[in-house]
Amino acid sequence: MQQTDAELVSRFKAGEEQAFNEIVRRYQERIFNLVFRLLQDFDEAHDIAQETFIRAYDKLRGFRGESAPALVQ
Repeated sequence: MQQTDAELVSRFKAGEEQAFNEIVRRYQERIFNLVFRLLQDFDEAHDIAQETFIRAYDKLRGFRGESAPALVQ
């Protein structure tokens, strides 16, 4: 059974580094593809995607998760 993003974040915040690795595996291709479509530069897209995960790693322990998700209409 695949864990939700919220469960992975909770595990990571509890000290399980492997949970963050799963988040990266889950989203790395999507983030890279989005950035590549915008920039049309493979190396730059790779660098920005990597920086995205570095920032997420640094900020995730302080994430409270209190905001409601946006509704798509």
